[in-house]
Amino acid sequence: MKIAVLIKQVPAISELAMGEDGRILRDGIASEMNPYCRRALSKGLSMVEEYGGTCLVFTFGPTSALEVLLEALSAGANWGYHITDPSFRGSDTLATSKIIGRALEKFGPFDIVLTGRNSIDSDTSQVPPQIAQDLKLPFLMSAKELTLRGNQVFAYLEDDEGYSEVSVDLPVVISAAERLCEPTKVPKELFDPTSHFKVTVLGAEELGFFEKEVPSSMTAVVGTKVHSSIRMRKRLIGSVDEISMELASELYERGAFRSIVARSGSPDLVKNSLVSESSQDDSCEDDWDEVSFAFDDMNLDTQQSQDYVAVLIPGGFVEQSRALTARAGEVATSFGASLVAFVVGNVTPREISQINADEVFLLKGGFAPLECAQYLSQWMSQHPTRALLALSTTATTETLARVGVIGSYGMIGDCIDLEVTNGRIIGHKPAFGGSTIALIEALSPTTLATLRPALRALGTAPRRIAKRHVVESKGLSSIVFGVRSHLDDYGVLENAPIIIGVGAGVEGGDYLSLDPVIDLLGASIGASRRVTDKGLMPRTRQIGITGSFVSPDLYMAIGISGKLNHMIGVVGADTIVGINPNPSAPIFDHCDFSVVADFRVMMPALYREFSRVLMEGPL
Repeated sequence: MKIAVLIKQVPAISELAMGEDGRILRDGIASEMNPYCRRALSKGLSMVEEYGGTCLVFTFGPTSALEVLLEALSAGANWGYHITDPSFRGSDTLATSKIIGRALEKFGPFDIVLTGRNSIDSDTSQVPPQIAQDLKLPFLMSAKELTLRGNQVFAYLEDDEGYSEVSVDLPVVISAAERLCEPTKVPKELFDPTSHFKVTVLGAEELGFFEKEVPSSMTAVVGTKVHSSIRMRKRLIGSVDEISMELASELYERGAFRSIVARSGSPDLVKNSLVSESSQDDSCEDDWDEVSFAFDDMNLDTQQSQDYVAVLIPGGFVEQSRALTARAGEVATSFGASLVAFVVGNVTPREISQINADEVFLLKGGFAPLECAQYLSQWMSQHPTRALLALSTTATTETLARVGVIGSYGMIGDCIDLEVTNGRIIGHKPAFGGSTIALIEALSPTTLATLRPALRALGTAPRRIAKRHVVESKGLSSIVFGVRSHLDDYGVLENAPIIIGVGAGVEGGDYLSLDPVIDLLGASIGASRRVTDKGLMPRTRQIGITGSFVSPDLYMAIGISGKLNHMIGVVGADTIVGINPNPSAPIFDHCDFSVVADFRVMMPALYREFSRVLMEGPL
């Protein structure tokens, strides 16, 4: 068996610190192997040990990236390849995937290509599926379990809806989930002194690129915005009742409860919302276009003159995609374009009726990302498409990444917003830690972008009259799907106005004691990684650098120590409250209000005072 493992050098999480303005301090920070890549390396080495064969490691980066190769070789990899060249600098994910793909072709073929799920610095998850498309291979994203039986891989994959059991024939590209296995780590002082002799440097010449043939980037950073978050760091002192009374009043005055006040204090808002919902047409089964077609039926010789903006909606995410569809409509209007929605999977007639687009294509019969990408690419080759947008999920990320390779389109992943400026679509993407927002533009005529679920529409969109079509799958995927387990947590934290986060300081048996406050505030519950590692909360509730980034009105951290890799995820919160019995807990450096106390004592008192202030207002 021949296995390739792709690894990346990133800033060391353990050495990062956050300044008083909420920005990440990077000066003098050491580098290390990306945490997800450590899992990929560990799995690659263990599979070679179990099944025999060789494990080759590749890294793409500057001279300093050699160190992660030396660590991988010291851990047991057979050979390392350092892909580096001045002409490769500034490569985006599309160019990077093509350059790495050339290296894999040169030294392959490989039975398995293993990668990390994403890198913690750019956090796109785009390169692995783009490499798979470039190599024309199936792709398994975010594998939690892997087993090899003969020429087949059996895997248990994490996705936004839960977990999937799948199988696929070799060869295959696989990205490693955080919980696939224990990471491989070798201290620098234990590096094999002979590992330098097992590294081959691959520049443009070695990979067969002439100067004008080096893959071009299809995106560019056109600016940045700094997100500053200066915290009050006010420690509340007094009796339990005094602290609870002061905190309740402070939070009310700061607007931390505004979502509750709006909900309970403005019944007309609720009434109008219900009227709006009930007035929508539920009957859509009889108004589909009579010509339901497969994508072979498209006349690719007929180029359309009308511009389009397209939105991709996975089945099960219609409700979560409503704000995205509204924003896509705003983009379409700015270009005078038609809005087209492609809906993949099972949807109800009511869900279809809620999609506000000029045309709706229902892709039925098991469209996997590979087939979906092929269909969209074929459709876009006939219809001038300004943008293809999607909610940021595992399936849509793979789909758009593949479309990007097929059409050489620039892709902006995991945006928090879009804007149209002077006829250009600009994506707002959080950079490392969320303390900086990178403004990214696609250099291709078509912009691909995935957006986080916290996106909000700018206004009320006019109702569009949708023409509907059905497209039947041709079953092109080589991946066989088995049992699926579903979670209903996608996007819950990203859209929550109030979140109560629990850490290792809250035992599983104590969660019920939080329920009265959770129910009173209508709060969502989040967790630190240590909690999800223990299985006490699902992965979808994890907040931090390997979980969700959230921006609630109020974040209450209960029993959380406050390590940076968690606090990075709440930089966008308007107000942070920390409750911890340890007066020296790091959490208090990142809070507006600090309470040094046992949460078991504080929560009943907070329930009483929160109830009072919501009914009577602050004292």
